[in-house]
Amino acid sequence: ELQKAYPDTEAARKSLTIQLEAYKQLGLEDAVARTEKLIELNPVK
Repeated sequence: ELQKAYPDTEAARKSLTIQLEAYKQLGLEDAVARTEKLIELNPVK
C-alpha cells in the first residue's frame, strides 16, 4: 500500500527491502523477482 499511495518517497523505497526479505523467507520466488525489479527501477537515494 505504501508504494501505491506514496510511490516516489524514501519510505516507499525502503519498504521494498523489507518486503523483499519477507518474500524470500516465505519462498515466493515470483514476488522476489518482481520486488527486485522494483528496487532496481527505484533505488534508495
